[in-house]
Amino acid sequence: MRRAPGLFASLALVLLALPGFGAGAEPDAQAKIAWQQHAAAIEAEYEQAHRELFAARADYGRERRRGRLRGAARKDANGRIQVALARVALADEARRSLPERARRAGALPGWVR
Repeated sequence: MRRAPGLFASLALVLLALPGFGAGAEPDAQAKIAWQQHAAAIEAEYEQAHRELFAARADYGRERRRGRLRGAARKDANGRIQVALARVALADEARRSLPERARRAGALPGWVR
């Protein structure tokens, strides 16, 4: 069966005119990219906060086994753990609240997943 040469071209034009296809599919492409970058930055902060907490707890355990945690050293080690815990809590809250903040700002749900 032989097809008309313009059949595929006309089909492509029809598809491009439909919502969801072509250049007019996402007028907010820059907003989408910005939200995705924001989501990636929040995820990176979340992971970094967990790494720092893990490192602070590991340092505390190592120094405790060596018998070096006395007085100011113990307070300093506990302080590092508390700071890391606070960063984890802040990063977790930012991560959990991101979809709602994005929705309120007009972002589509798939942009921040």
